[in-house]
Amino acid sequence: MKNKTLKDFGLYFLSSFVLYNALIFFVMLSFTDEKWSDILLKRRLTNLPLILYLFLFSFVTAFLIISYFKIKDHRKMKKIENALHMLNEGQYSAKIFLQMFSEDTPVQVNKVIDREILKLHEKMILISEEAVSMSQQASVISEETREEILEGERHRIARELHDSVSQQLFAAAMLLSTIQEDETLLPQTLKPQIKMIGEIIGDAQSEMRALLLHLRPIKLDGKSLKEGIEQLLSELESKVPISISHEIEDVKLTEVVEDHLFRIVQELLSNVLRHSKASELEVYLKKTKDSYQLRFIDDGVGFDMEQKKDSGFGLRNIKERIAGLGGNVRIISFPNQGTSVEIRIPLITGG
Repeated sequence: MKNKTLKDFGLYFLSSFVLYNALIFFVMLSFTDEKWSDILLKRRLTNLPLILYLFLFSFVTAFLIISYFKIKDHRKMKKIENALHMLNEGQYSAKIFLQMFSEDTPVQVNKVIDREILKLHEKMILISEEAVSMSQQASVISEETREEILEGERHRIARELHDSVSQQLFAAAMLLSTIQEDETLLPQTLKPQIKMIGEIIGDAQSEMRALLLHLRPIKLDGKSLKEGIEQLLSELESKVPISISHEIEDVKLTEVVEDHLFRIVQELLSNVLRHSKASELEVYLKKTKDSYQLRFIDDGVGFDMEQKKDSGFGLRNIKERIAGLGGNVRIISFPNQGTSVEIRIPLITGG
């Protein structure tokens, strides 16, 4: 990418350099009757031929003009990258964000892009404030009522996210795709930055899907655990660029254990979406001689188990759920080598 940028810069510079040389030369000819060779080679300033000053002046002028446009383009793309990065990191209330996209800013990338990102920013602030307000409410009601209220609030926030932020991200992705398809909209030097912005938007969309899965979990609603898991995997594979293979046995479990396992499957899928960056996922559920076994294997980035320990990648909640069923969780992961999660529940607990 760096070599490509240098090549484009060199072409722009060379063309500008030749143009300015020709322009200055013809201007000089219009004011004199002397031969051009005499003007350029015989006339001297401070013992140096005039042609040397002509080349030097053209060189400096071309360099300054090209540098100006390069810096201007770089500032525009950096502005978009910073804005999307802040949204992805949750820095919704940073003052610099509003300064970057105020009407008085000297750097205007594209009015449509600026307006869409600013709308997205405002939505994220509103939802973040609502989430904080909800978390700070006094817990003075019964646990059952509290869970009902929280469930309702989670669904409401999930709807808001889906109808606003998720749609805004989709619109931004489509707009960026249109810009990439039209070769005339942007110079060649900006294509790497545009590609990077597309990747950031893609990461934000994956994060949003995982968040929606947490906030609005799918319920079995009369389906068997096998049917529920297969439907969940099928829907996920249709929306996310990941290849999923699975072998799900139709095991017979109590309703409570089924609900717990189904929720655990959703949390594991959410972790894969948010953290692993996997392109392939394997899911297995089967009954062995003395236990029910659930396995997730992905080819993602993995993690250092010594650094993450029990709190890594949100797996603590899964371990607590399984411990409540009398089971155990085994996690194996290495950096850049994927992650394997194996869950075992005793037969006496399962059904």
